[in-house]
Amino acid sequence: MHPRNPYQSPPDFLALALSHPALKPQYAPPCTWVFAYKRLTECGCCSVIRTAKGATIDFKDEAAQRLNYILWLEDAMAAVTLALGEDPTRPVRGIDVYVSPGVLHTIRPTLLDCNDVLTGCSYRGTGASAIYPLLGCRTRANWSFVATEIDALSLNAARENVRANGLKGRISIREADSAGPVLGPLFQSDGTPYDFTMCNPPFYGSREEVQQSAEGKEYGPNAVCTGADVEMITPGGEAAFVGRMVEESTRAQNLCRLFSSMLGKMSSLTHVVQTLRDNKIENYAVAELVQGQTRRWVIAWSFADVRLPDTLARLSHHGTQHLMPARNTLNQPLPPGRSLSEAASLARAVLSAIDGLSVRSCAPSESLEILDVAVSAAGCTWSRAARRKKRDAMDADGAPQLVCRVRCEERPRAGGAEAGVQLVFDWLKGSDRGLFEGFASHVERKVVAGLSSSSQRNG
Repeated sequence: MHPRNPYQSPPDFLALALSHPALKPQYAPPCTWVFAYKRLTECGCCSVIRTAKGATIDFKDEAAQRLNYILWLEDAMAAVTLALGEDPTRPVRGIDVYVSPGVLHTIRPTLLDCNDVLTGCSYRGTGASAIYPLLGCRTRANWSFVATEIDALSLNAARENVRANGLKGRISIREADSAGPVLGPLFQSDGTPYDFTMCNPPFYGSREEVQQSAEGKEYGPNAVCTGADVEMITPGGEAAFVGRMVEESTRAQNLCRLFSSMLGKMSSLTHVVQTLRDNKIENYAVAELVQGQTRRWVIAWSFADVRLPDTLARLSHHGTQHLMPARNTLNQPLPPGRSLSEAASLARAVLSAIDGLSVRSCAPSESLEILDVAVSAAGCTWSRAARRKKRDAMDADGAPQLVCRVRCEERPRAGGAEAGVQLVFDWLKGSDRGLFEGFASHVERKVVAGLSSSSQRNG
């Protein structure tokens, strides 16, 4: 679960049951809730969102898992802002893709009204709750969304949810053409780039696949499935759906900073990563969203040269390493027995000695004992060859070829290694991996040499 997710502990089911008459008969202490009854699931999830997020949300989905995706995107946008040196309060525009072209409409989503059992919160059983735009706009005051939908009932329900939350000025629900592209708003834009796209695609390729998935669970499903076919099924399943998004994105490279989608199956992640590699897209990220016993993945990619740190872009599981992108974060342990303030002071001196390097603080407050800075360089000015040529790193009009975050932090004891201090380098922007790795190596060598000299003098 994302550390900023407010659902770190289970909801107070007793308080919810006392607040909502529809839920009270289903509460049986000391148990929490048995989500085995469709109407209970619908009302229960809706109640949790109303009380926890302060929004009237007309839907049935699991709020916490959806919020994990939004919070990951928040972190990704913060990384982009840091890399580009932008104002963190600037407007951020996102696209939420609801349903793909070619979705099977074998069952139309039904419209249920639960006003009679849940006062003040009606529920419509469609996939058009507009949950992602609603959560995004409630969480970030500077965000706005365009969301697409091809189903008429879902379209109307989503618009009603937006209206009920007073967010018509920040969320636009557009009818999509089922024969058109998945990323339609990008191709209809005025050329101003969007910041991100997001999507929770239909997982399955057929009704039979849905049934097989349910039967394949050893202990049965943890919750009743309330999704309609229009939400759950698309030809080829989610792997084919997101694969089409990847193909379309190659024609919209300059129209969006970060493309992304959620995935429900590890097998789909394998297929999508291969699609990215087939299209020579090396700047991608893989994240895992865990909520209770539910596990989902986020796949994101970009054609720009802004990079996400490994904490957002790579999983640590041994079995997934063949799917991971190259590392954008380097951890360089420093010799033991050195204090954090000593290492930070020396690293700061090393950075200031590099010609033409631009340095800006990333720390919330200035302190000589803390090193957390973003550095920019127009080229390799730290090498001997560069120094011989006396070449400046930053020309007056030169764009930086490297933006890197440098931190000095405590290294916890792990794997038999002693606790100590380490330098952490995050590659934020650039297309030359060798330049990033060379810079990190140069700074680390200089800091280690300085610490050794200091130790000899003190000895």
